Amino acid sequence: MDTFNTIISLFNQHLIRGIFISVLLIVIVRKFYKKIDTQNSIRIVKWLLITYSTGVVLNFLLFLIFSEDSGNYLDFWDRAKGPYFVAYWAMFIASCSSLLLFSKKLSGSIYFILFLSILMNFGWLFESYVIHITSIHRDYVPINSYRAYLPFDHELLIVFKGMILGIASLAVGNLVHLTKKKKETISSRS
Repeated sequence: MDTFNTIISLFNQHLIRGIFISVLLIVIVRKFYKKIDTQNSIRIVKWLLITYSTGVVLNFLLFLIFSEDSGNYLDFWDRAKGPYFVAYWAMFIASCSSLLLFSKKLSGSIYFILFLSILMNFGWLFESYVIHITSIHRDYVPINSYRAYLPFDHELLIVFKGMILGIASLAVGNLVHLTKKKKETISSRS
């Protein structure tokens, strides 16, 4: 279970946190560069979002069923039912919101995918809020060290990762598009 939690955490840290920048980049490319195919890039991002949300739900269920460490279990319920429970459940719902992409009607809209990616990023911001505020509230972290939580370098890194992911998904999506086009021309000649 710890391995699964680590995988979800790494997936979140390196792909999901900057994915709204990736989708925004794809939207901009789609708007201004008509020759570049963005459909496959959107499919890649859509399935990354769905995979992450499915993993979050599975991780949540596995934690509830197989929780061995009572300390973590109590921390979980303290955050889920404590004074900041609204932020915790907002985080959870935002993280799972991309399960709506299983609907063909909703997943066809690039702007809906952009909205969900922004909503999912609010999810990890709520997570950060819940962790830091409850830690300060419970005196786990001295109030003088709140400066460690002020954002700047971390957010720039997230934007950079999002740009890299967007460029990579555009490149892979166009490679897939060109490969399909090439196979179609070869099969039409035969």
